[in-house]
Amino acid sequence: MQLSGRVVLVTGASRGLGRALATTLAARGARVACSARDGAALDAVVEAIAEAGGMAKAFPCDLAEPGAAAGLVARVESELGPLSVLLANHGSTTAGEVRDLRLADFERDLRTNFLAATALTAAALPGLRERGGTLGYVLSGLAHRPLPAWSAYAASKAALRAYADALRVELAGGLVRVLTIQPGPLRTDFLARMARVGRPRIIEPRRAARPEDVAETIVRALERDRARVSVFGPASLVRAADLVAPRLVDWLLGRRHRGG
Repeated sequence: MQLSGRVVLVTGASRGLGRALATTLAARGARVACSARDGAALDAVVEAIAEAGGMAKAFPCDLAEPGAAAGLVARVESELGPLSVLLANHGSTTAGEVRDLRLADFERDLRTNFLAATALTAAALPGLRERGGTLGYVLSGLAHRPLPAWSAYAASKAALRAYADALRVELAGGLVRVLTIQPGPLRTDFLARMARVGRPRIIEPRRAARPEDVAETIVRALERDRARVSVFGPASLVRAADLVAPRLVDWLLGRRHRGG
């Protein structure tokens, strides 16, 4: 796909991977709709893109609110034009051991990470089926191998992974492509939070990928119409070990989580 002139919606665009995606897409000539809850942070992203010669517009939105997803897509298309690419990158990251979490904690992550993505898809898909485009979903390595204290987040991302894989098959042969993005650990605020919750540190920040590098990989995948992109880094070792010796991985992760 040639991205120049295309309207691309990036959710969770105020920081981390979302900000890097918005910046990279704008550098390719895309017209970027940046969405997140934090309006002030979005304005800073849009300003930085404009200073670099790119085109972006802020669309503050809390996707956990009923009707927010449909409203967001309608506003983007009204103000920027027909949508060509949706990159669902937003996320809620509830931490805590299962015994300490409430039903509302699981509902929050599922509503934001999974249900909001499906609502965005429902709003964007009719137009995309007519003119073509891409639906992209940022998943997580935790959807494959959850870490202790991150069950709610991992479950929501696993649900999104299953949804996206089913959607890809359903849309095969049509004008809409489905891209699933499976990043490993990134040098973001989320990784710092994981280090605080998962005592002691399970993932070394120096081994995590830069959001800018992962964003470049994702944008190249869009340009080449790929169906999947994985940037696991050191997490690949955990996934491989889990296939061979899952009980050993359970023991190791549990030991690290308990501080052993």
